[in-house]
Amino acid sequence: MARRPGLTGVTAGLVLAALWWGPGTAQHPCDNGLVTVRSEYPNLVGQVCDAADRAFDIFADCGAGLPDTVVVRTEQEILGNCLGLFHCGKVIVEVLTPEAIRDTVEPDGLYGHIAPDEMFESIVIHELTHALYDGTPCTAEFTECFVTSEYLAYALQFEALSQEARAPWLEQFDPQVPVSRDAISLGMLMLRNDDFALSAWAHLTQREDRCDWINGILDGDIVFTRPQY
Repeated sequence: MARRPGLTGVTAGLVLAALWWGPGTAQHPCDNGLVTVRSEYPNLVGQVCDAADRAFDIFADCGAGLPDTVVVRTEQEILGNCLGLFHCGKVIVEVLTPEAIRDTVEPDGLYGHIAPDEMFESIVIHELTHALYDGTPCTAEFTECFVTSEYLAYALQFEALSQEARAPWLEQFDPQVPVSRDAISLGMLMLRNDDFALSAWAHLTQREDRCDWINGILDGDIVFTRPQY
């Protein structure tokens, strides 16, 4: 998967054109040329495009970028009660609308204090990170590549959140405490997802060679749960 160079840019949230895609749903290309938004909510188009630009800036900081265009669809409901979903191999992303996120997130859960609009944009970044990783060769067991993809997606999603959004976590979670390898595992991902997500963010934050680490993941050289990682 070719990832370099990445495309970056700041969008004003305007769309150049809209093609109709089903009843009430329009297809809006973002100015960045890499994302097309399918939504029946015009106000969300600019948010998706802005979030995509932020994601591409994050990727470009380490010399990475999407090699292909991605379609982002806004939904009121996603299979499996997910907040977002990337369809592997199809470069299609589904994201719950901010309204649906508000109704889905547990008020006293990990994300309960985060404004729905900010959460919405962070989920776009999370799912676009999956799109970035999608072409990485899986040289290990599929579950290990799955864990690695989620590690990177959560880490970059949480990095993109505001300091205010992360502040409550820091009251009970010290990101400077070294993260054990057991914290980045399939079991933690499936059974203690919140802990996995926080550990992924802390682990990447602790890397002095952050970009080398990210590129090692994208090249398929770094895969959790191999013993050396």
